[in-house]
Amino acid sequence: MIGITIATLGLPIASWADNDDRANFSTATGTLHIPKLNVDGVNILNSLEVKFDFATQQFSIEGFTPVPTSPIELEQLDDNSYRFNAIAGQSYVVELFNVPRSWEEIGGNNCTGDHTGKRGVGLKITDSSSTEIAKQCERQGFGNVHNSMKFDVGVGGEIQIDVVPNSADVDISGKFNIRVQAEHDDPSVAWDAHFEPNNLAVNAYPIGIGAQNALTSQMEERNISFGTSNADFDWYHFDATAGQHYLIEVFNVIRLLETEGGNNCTSDHRSKNGVGLKITDSLFTDIESVCEPSGTGNVHNRIQFKSGL
Repeated sequence: MIGITIATLGLPIASWADNDDRANFSTATGTLHIPKLNVDGVNILNSLEVKFDFATQQFSIEGFTPVPTSPIELEQLDDNSYRFNAIAGQSYVVELFNVPRSWEEIGGNNCTGDHTGKRGVGLKITDSSSTEIAKQCERQGFGNVHNSMKFDVGVGGEIQIDVVPNSADVDISGKFNIRVQAEHDDPSVAWDAHFEPNNLAVNAYPIGIGAQNALTSQMEERNISFGTSNADFDWYHFDATAGQHYLIEVFNVIRLLETEGGNNCTSDHRSKNGVGLKITDSLFTDIESVCEPSGTGNVHNRIQFKSGL
């Protein structure tokens, strides 16, 4: 049996005032400026501006400067360009996340360079000789990821990542987070205690066989302040034996996930509640899927299958 726990999410402890670096509020503009925002003692933003409209009892995030977070160290070349040293023959995933929602619907052909218009923010990858390796101008991501792209490196060396808004009129300087991960067999992948971002198969997190190897993980909630594309997907991988039967269970799932429905798992018009499971082989061919919760007791969903290879 393989157990995966999706644990109840606790409320983080946030603070923004240090002795010499305090938040301040302007009554003239209705704007709160927070120089530094910490969540559970971790600095996640270096600057945050929130504007309040007391007449409508609403607020909006006017701007923020995130703290870069990436398991692979990135060298920032300018406001929208980054560089890192890549290993020959390795696959990487670059993800652009925590992008302001206001950019989500702004479109143009600044990234594509042709008549094909796209919305949001794109990504371009070039090698040390300025040869383009890959490009992803269409928004594509999971959870709070706005755009993501997998690319393969043939020759090792410096790789440059350019963050390109599809509209040339949009200034995106320093208002997003970016990270790069290697494929799942690289040690740098195990950089987060809750396995995020294991959003793609190439970043699948390893799981052992047996109830004693059950994992505690979490689904990433989509923040309404950010421009996002799809609900969160979490990938895990293990080595199977040909002809062996396996049982996978998702248990201890927060009740909120049980009652929410949609077709994210089925990918058609049929709406299902809760959390689904899908099994693929090493070639990413679908083997089995169960999108409707089917467990008993504390088990939310389960799936059984026989490994062919």
